[in-house]
Amino acid sequence: MESINIDPSLFMGNTGELSLVSLIINLALSASLGFLLAIFYRKYGSTITNRNHLAKNFVMISVTTTLVITVVKASLALSLGLVGALSIVRFRAAIKEPEELSFLFLAIAIGLGFGAEHRVITIVAFFLILILFYINRAFSMKSAQSDNIFLTISYDKKDDTLFSEVLSKIADIFPFSTLKRYDLSDKESELVFLLNSANIDQIESFKHTFDNPKYNFRYSFVEEARVY
Repeated sequence: MESINIDPSLFMGNTGELSLVSLIINLALSASLGFLLAIFYRKYGSTITNRNHLAKNFVMISVTTTLVITVVKASLALSLGLVGALSIVRFRAAIKEPEELSFLFLAIAIGLGFGAEHRVITIVAFFLILILFYINRAFSMKSAQSDNIFLTISYDKKDDTLFSEVLSKIADIFPFSTLKRYDLSDKESELVFLLNSANIDQIESFKHTFDNPKYNFRYSFVEEARVY
């Protein structure tokens, strides 16, 4: 039987070949693009959740990915160990809208690019992606037929029995309403409604209905042009 020879160096960390200067440059570039991505997402993102909360993680995601790829690419054994380590990690943060996932992937891609030493390609691709996103958003906003109003209602979880009552009253006040999201955590519940053709009289009716101690709601109305 023919024997198979495996190069032992594949399973040995070649950390001596890693350039500290190169690592510092890649981390700095990764942090810079992650920071620019956070600014861009805060200004041009269209998600209805708190964009600041997600954007502040982009720099850390980018530089961490850069570090991981820089170390792992020097050894096959380390890369296999990374697969095992990631298998026990559970990502608990809820991705509520597809756009959030897109920006998270871009932040990871920044780290992958610089970790693999593809600096020029990563920088050029990064700005091209942002330009494409901006153009797509501009056309979407231009083609929007009307302004939509998003109603966000938050209340303590102990009052979750009010869920059906809230849905019924919202449907009565806003005939063209749609429940877009319902989040239930240990401490509170949050509902997000899309209101089409809502007017000031309906909003006043909502305030008259829910502004009393029985509900103790926290709510906000946000107007934003969208395409559906």
